[in-house]
Amino acid sequence: WHNAWVGDVATLYYKGRYHVFYLFDRRHHASKFGVGGHYFEHISTADFKTWQEHEAAVPIDEQWETIGTGTPFVLNDQLHIAYGLHTSRIYPAEKTMTNEQKLYYDKHGKTRSFAFDLQAGYPSGATYSTSTNGVDDFKKSRKLFHYAENPSVFIDPAGKLRMIANFGAKGIWGSETLDSNWYSISPDFPPGGDCTFFFRWGKYDYIIGGFVNLWNKPATAGNEAWRDMVKEGIDFYNGINVPAITEIPGGRFLMAGWFPIRGGWGGPFVLH
Repeated sequence: WHNAWVGDVATLYYKGRYHVFYLFDRRHHASKFGVGGHYFEHISTADFKTWQEHEAAVPIDEQWETIGTGTPFVLNDQLHIAYGLHTSRIYPAEKTMTNEQKLYYDKHGKTRSFAFDLQAGYPSGATYSTSTNGVDDFKKSRKLFHYAENPSVFIDPAGKLRMIANFGAKGIWGSETLDSNWYSISPDFPPGGDCTFFFRWGKYDYIIGGFVNLWNKPATAGNEAWRDMVKEGIDFYNGINVPAITEIPGGRFLMAGWFPIRGGWGGPFVLH
């Protein structure tokens, strides 16, 4: 399309296919009165030569929807994509479900599932869609599981369900179920804000975040061992923004993101 770009990218290798989900952007975040109005498009490949363009994984279906970054993940052998609803960019907090979600967490120390119900306020926060066939055909859950508006959900190498919270929350969270009961594991790290992506490479765990952040720690160490690699002068962004890093067969790692071309947001898709 005219003046159309790739925004934040999230990737996953699953059952022989490399999936790329990207926020479709027009006007460098200036659409929908400056709040972006993004949604997740979806392409995939099985051979890295031919690519299939799927229907949008997370389209805009409601006037109030503006969709933020998330991550694809596999739970109970089902392909999901978590994403945020940036409703707070359109409506003040008192008109959304955010305050109700936060009050519940403050009282119980864990989250619960909130079904979309516009009578109680516009949905805002973390939600997800699920593939019906393991490849595409995603269906929205219409449930909120957290008040973070940029959820980075992943399965850690031990098989545990985890989330890094961004935009509206921070830290590392855990749960036994996707829909509810998320509790804080690391309240202050990462500090929230930009989108983050977890991966393990060899004997180290990494979190790469948004535009400038990169942390690592030994895989056997606890969360207190994360160190700021950027402060030490180390990063491997290679000029791209909001990268996602995914291991594929053959011991290779692919880094995907968007390349900035002006002072706005979004640009060409880049894959290293």
